[in-house]
Amino acid sequence: MHTLIAGLQRWAAVRGSPGRGRWPATLAFVCAVLGLMVAAPASALTVISHSANTDVIVGVPFNSLEFENPLTGLEMVQGYDLIEWRDADYSLMGWPPSFDDWTVNDPFKIDGNVNEIWLRQRGHSAFTSTTVPGSIVSIHLVGDDNDGVAQVMVDGAEVARLDMNTPQPPQTACIIVKGLPNSLHNIEVHDLGPGAAGAGNDDVAIMGAGVLRKPVAVKWDQLPEDREPPQAWFGWNELSVHGGRQIAADDWRCDTEDPVTDIHWWGSFLNWTRPEPPPDMPSHFHIAIWTDVPAGQDEPWSHPGQVIWETDCYEFNITPEGFDFDPRDESFETCFRFDQVLNEQEWFRQTTQQGIYWISIAAVYPDGMVVEHPWGWKTRPRDPESLAPDDAVRIFIPTAPRLGAQFEKGEPIFWPSPEQSWDLAFELTTGGAGGNKVLQPPDLRLPGIHAHDWSGLMMREWSTLADDWICMGGAIVSFEWWGNYEIDELGREKRGQGIRSFHLSIHRNSWGIPYMQPGPELYGVDIPFSMVNETFTGMFNPEGSPIYHYEFVLPQPFPQEIEGWYWLDLTANSNSLLAPAYWRWQEHSRQPYPLFASAVQSLSGGPWKQLKWGSDPVRYTDLAFAVNSGISTAPIIKWSQPPVPIVPPGRFFNGWNERSVRGSDQIVADDWVCTGERPVTDIHWWGSFIGWSRRDPPKMPDAFEIAIWTDVPVGPGQPWSHPGRVIHRIICEDFRWTFAGWDVDPRNPAAAPEACFLFEQDLKREDWFWQRPGTNIYWISISAMYRDGQEPEYPWGWKLRPRRESPDDAVRIFKPTIILPEIPFQAGEPIFWPTERESWDAAFRLTSVLPGDLTFDIFKVVRDHFWWPRPGNPPNRMMSLKVSASATEAVFWDTITLQAGGTGNDAVDILSVDVYLDVNANGLLDAADVLLGSGAYPVDNGAVAIAFAAPPLIPAGGSVAALIVYQMNPAIGGPGGRTYWFSVVAASGTGQMTGAGVNINGLPLTSARKIAVRRPVPIGHAKKNVAPGGEVFLEGKVVTADFRNRFSIFYMEEPDRSAGIGVVPPPELLSFPLSIGDVVHVLGTTGYYEAEQTELIIMAKELLVEHPGAAPIVALKLNNRDTGGGVFGFQPAVVDDALPGPGNPRVLSQRLNNVGSLIETWGTVTGQNPGLGVFWLDDGSNLRDGNRLPTGAPAIGVAVLMPGGAGAPLPPVGSFLRVTGIMFAIPAGTPGDTYPMRLLVPRTTSDIIEVVGPGIPR
Repeated sequence: MHTLIAGLQRWAAVRGSPGRGRWPATLAFVCAVLGLMVAAPASALTVISHSANTDVIVGVPFNSLEFENPLTGLEMVQGYDLIEWRDADYSLMGWPPSFDDWTVNDPFKIDGNVNEIWLRQRGHSAFTSTTVPGSIVSIHLVGDDNDGVAQVMVDGAEVARLDMNTPQPPQTACIIVKGLPNSLHNIEVHDLGPGAAGAGNDDVAIMGAGVLRKPVAVKWDQLPEDREPPQAWFGWNELSVHGGRQIAADDWRCDTEDPVTDIHWWGSFLNWTRPEPPPDMPSHFHIAIWTDVPAGQDEPWSHPGQVIWETDCYEFNITPEGFDFDPRDESFETCFRFDQVLNEQEWFRQTTQQGIYWISIAAVYPDGMVVEHPWGWKTRPRDPESLAPDDAVRIFIPTAPRLGAQFEKGEPIFWPSPEQSWDLAFELTTGGAGGNKVLQPPDLRLPGIHAHDWSGLMMREWSTLADDWICMGGAIVSFEWWGNYEIDELGREKRGQGIRSFHLSIHRNSWGIPYMQPGPELYGVDIPFSMVNETFTGMFNPEGSPIYHYEFVLPQPFPQEIEGWYWLDLTANSNSLLAPAYWRWQEHSRQPYPLFASAVQSLSGGPWKQLKWGSDPVRYTDLAFAVNSGISTAPIIKWSQPPVPIVPPGRFFNGWNERSVRGSDQIVADDWVCTGERPVTDIHWWGSFIGWSRRDPPKMPDAFEIAIWTDVPVGPGQPWSHPGRVIHRIICEDFRWTFAGWDVDPRNPAAAPEACFLFEQDLKREDWFWQRPGTNIYWISISAMYRDGQEPEYPWGWKLRPRRESPDDAVRIFKPTIILPEIPFQAGEPIFWPTERESWDAAFRLTSVLPGDLTFDIFKVVRDHFWWPRPGNPPNRMMSLKVSASATEAVFWDTITLQAGGTGNDAVDILSVDVYLDVNANGLLDAADVLLGSGAYPVDNGAVAIAFAAPPLIPAGGSVAALIVYQMNPAIGGPGGRTYWFSVVAASGTGQMTGAGVNINGLPLTSARKIAVRRPVPIGHAKKNVAPGGEVFLEGKVVTADFRNRFSIFYMEEPDRSAGIGVVPPPELLSFPLSIGDVVHVLGTTGYYEAEQTELIIMAKELLVEHPGAAPIVALKLNNRDTGGGVFGFQPAVVDDALPGPGNPRVLSQRLNNVGSLIETWGTVTGQNPGLGVFWLDDGSNLRDGNRLPTGAPAIGVAVLMPGGAGAPLPPVGSFLRVTGIMFAIPAGTPGDTYPMRLLVPRTTSDIIEVVGPGIPR
């Protein structure tokens, strides 16, 4: 049976039989997958780059990097204390979703789980800011097999870039950034899209970020006590005084005809921090409503036009509502809410249902009043989705407007740049009845999007668009929408034969993945065109198309649920598909953040796709429509723009600041318990400046005087303990300070919070305090020193906190307040409030230096590699190390211990193991690198400890690079495939300052694997000279095709294209990452891929891949007869004519053999076999491979297997094609009488190019 069916079925059955590297079991499976396999994920998370002050530690256990707030104070990250955790958790409890301590730029698509935030695509970002100062931060990520590239930034600078793609199980990355200013920091993580793993793998998973502190031994810890922050509003108070130098105004949009009956606004008084109104209150407020002057008429920004309504408000209510937090100087003022109910004759009744108006509110003071605390209107960040078009404004002229007054001079309100706009906080309400309306008016700057039907290939096709809204109440009574017709080159509307009807549907929202989309249809109707009242609006889109308004009144109101999420979809149905109306739904906006969800499109009933445009940032479409609901009798809000709540940056502490100034009437001291003999080497304390409420401090002390005192315990005649005499005195002049948070004084909670600062002093060695052996109680006093002897306006005070740990209350020392050695305590009192039973301590921490440590990590990746003897026997790199000392102290690196592994004999095959200092840190062995030490393995699989004659000194917080190399024995003989590797299992180091042995972190580490082989040979040599079963090593070949997912084989060629061959990888490597153009190195044996021995291949034992590799191989261009070729060594010839006629032998090819190579040939399609997914291509060579077409006629030409396999669309007979693919030699013929036939296998459909003839199905 000379048929391709028999040949392919037998070929598939042989290649599908059990065993290493066999082909799938059925032809249907052989031909099932279209195109190339997507490359598998990277073998491990990859550090692409990092800054000099950044360490990246990979593979830390997940639970060692995941934390929950509140912290216990015992958490550590890679040897550092974790002092703040910015948790990146995701929760869908409520809307919008919560991202815990982070914010994101696309809350509708970015999601996660209870431990992580997941950035889902290129352009997604997450942000957090620390609230505790520090000089070291860590960012914790985790990667799996669908992740992409993460960019990590701290304070606006990139610190690391990682390809997070890694096979399961997931792998963590801990990015530690050191040497930062001791302050608050902004942290960003950006998704840069797919990495080496390719398209579709672009998630980035964030666990959180931390503030770290170098490890110390805490001798005494008495930190400030946290408390809940007071209510605060974000923004400042914009001066607005009637008849003064300026008043303030803001725009608002009116969508109903109901009158404004109530006005509510927020503001405060300059520098007023008490809860009651100031004594210099305004007598009343003047409120005016103005017309709008849109942007571009006389200014690039919109502003008020003319006053059309005014009122004077005397009977307003005033209520304190927390504090304003001014971001410009980070200060506090008391915020008040003002409410005015208008008399009916004062109501503002607008003249149209829709329109933009402006409102100004200004305080009016009696003539001649001296105003120390003028009123200002509360600002708030402008909502980018606000329907009011522009920023609030300052009005300079007029500042005492009356009815009919015109705006003359002013400016928009922005800060800190014109791109960051601010509005004013107010709310307008009405008690009248009226309907609710969702309105998204058209944007004339946008063209619109097609939503109509047309004639496709023998069928109707159509585009449906949909957009969403959230119900504000009432049943739907009508819909409105806006649209246009595309125009031709002459400016005529392309109406075709007109619109027959609009199909309109209402859907519930579906919480689709990865984006929201219409769900089940709730209502659907085909509306005759005559019922939608197409009306020209007088507006045009940017292409010149007139914009029309449409409206449909529902026969029966459609009930909707309050706050329900719905979708409206539309399609224009044409009178004639051959002359359709090119109707477009006008757009409302394109912006990075849609109003709720992005508008979507469905083509011919297919899946919904988001309407999005461009990148950096991606912009999403909202469509122009309105939803009108029924009557509501409850009072409604006409415009709402309340203050924006904020938790001010920083922590809030419970307690006040007790004044402590050297030489004044008092200083402060507190007791502590010492239980260890290690010295006090660092002192940390908290304090603030009395009456100061800004993050930037006022005049700083010139120094601090710190003293350690003995203890006088409670006893007869002594009801409270106090300091005894001074035994240690330090003057701290080079102290550090950072803003730490805000103090809330429980004695006066309505007072503005004071700024709290952390002060720190690393003591010189001669200033260390060494305590007596045993357990002792000491006292510490801290007082501010001002060199001029003058106490400033805002004197320093030591932060107090409720007493918890210490033996007794803190005390005020009245005498002495200037410290001298051995001076005794003379007068003072304990600190308590509100009664003697409620004690207070001072906030401070005493620490002692710890011995340092060494951390080992891989520096530059040394890949697994093959080795064979070379001239000169150069040394072989096995590992590139980074050895880091902690920030505690500099460390001498003394020794390293290696444990050998692998199948080779380490004692015989390895002459020496050498450790070098990689001086230029390039990961390569250079002449400048310094030999630290050498050793040899005493036995096979033994261990060697290498001591360094001159141990390198690694600076505190610094690192060095090192190389470990093997000097191999060139006399190694025997078969290839023996392996060598080692693990670094131990090391030692000595602290420079403490002289003690240090802790070692990061071990064990495993080296690259070295594989000993014979010298490499070319592919041609392997085919011609190595009998099946012979071992060969092929080096530096280029991948041309990857058919592992179809046939368990890939193909490679010489870079000069002289020969190609297939490679069957071992089963454990069937899914390793591989791409066309990669360079591969293969150790294996030659053999045939099937029993008929028609194609010679390599059965790989070891396989190494280089990513990225070389430029892809360009296919050999051959006519049909030159393909395949004659006998070449152990590769048989293919048949040219298998049907020569009775008595004549088959004709075999005599041309150069190119089986296994990437070739290109061409010709006319002469026949098809759809059941096999095969067609034949003939350029006039008239090749006959013995197969017959379904008609019984002999097949002519080269057989080509479609990438889609059986059932895939085939190019029509008669079309002229160019086809690129791998030239296979497969068995054909009958059992016992087989021969090799050509089979050209394209890699993807893009390898098939039509030159002449009808189109190729795709």
